[in-house]
Amino acid sequence: MAHHSIELNALEKHIALVVAKRMDASLKRFGENKYRVDKKVSQIESNYEAMMSEMAVCKYLGVYPECTFNDKVMSINAGTDVGDIIYNGTVIDVKHTRYKTGRLAAYKENPVIDVLILVTGSDGKYSIIGGIHAKDFYIKERFKKPPNFIKSCFVAEQNELEDIDKILDTASE
Repeated sequence: MAHHSIELNALEKHIALVVAKRMDASLKRFGENKYRVDKKVSQIESNYEAMMSEMAVCKYLGVYPECTFNDKVMSINAGTDVGDIIYNGTVIDVKHTRYKTGRLAAYKENPVIDVLILVTGSDGKYSIIGGIHAKDFYIKERFKKPPNFIKSCFVAEQNELEDIDKILDTASE
C-alpha cells in the first residue's frame, strides 16, 4: 500500500495552532482527555497535532477543513461529534499518532462516521497510512487492549488499512 506524504506550510500550521488553542480552552471546561495514550505531550500539543493531521488529509483531498475549524467541543456521548471531514458525502474521522508504526484506534464508536483514516507524523510532516470502513472497524473482534494503551479500544493495524483513494471510492458505493 502506498502512503501519501503531506507537508503543511507555515500558514496551515499557524491556523491549526489557533484552532488547537481554542479547542484547548473549551476542553479545560470539561477536563483533560483522560484517554490520551501518549502522556509525553501536553493536551495542547496533542490537539495541535490532531488539527494538523486533519488539515493534511484535507489538503490531500482538496477539501476545505470546515469541521476542523469548529471550536466547539465535540462529544460522541452528547451526539455533537460530526466527524472531522466530509468528502463527497462520506464522513471521515482522522486518527493521528506520531509513531510510524502506530495503530488506528478509537475508544468509542461514533455512529456518524463512515470511514476512519490513520495519519502518522508530526510537526507538519505527515503520512496518510490508509483507512477502513466504520462498519468493518467497530466490531467486537477489534475491541481489545493493545500494549501501552490505557484501556480497551477498537484497533486496526496498518496492514489492515486500505489506501485512502481506494477506501473513499468504495465508501460512496
